[in-house]
Amino acid sequence: GYVWCASGSGLARFDGQAFRFFRAGDASGLRSENYTELALDHRQRLWLLHDAGLGYFDVVAQRFRYVTPPLPARMVADRLALLADTAR
Repeated sequence: GYVWCASGSGLARFDGQAFRFFRAGDASGLRSENYTELALDHRQRLWLLHDAGLGYFDVVAQRFRYVTPPLPARMVADRLALLADTAR
């Protein structure tokens, strides 16, 4: 598995040996660095909620994907909480 770390300058993923950094505007597709919540689902996808909407990290493509159309903030927060609950 991975350890994910969020900071004001992006996300970092640690695989036990090295960090990989993801920043808004790079080839990873990350749209923002202002996170509200992070959660893993039962398929080990990292979901993130930030000012650019709701997205997840696609492990096959190694990039972030976003849910469209944008959802109301309360609905997004509720869905993210549900994802976190089902991962346990």
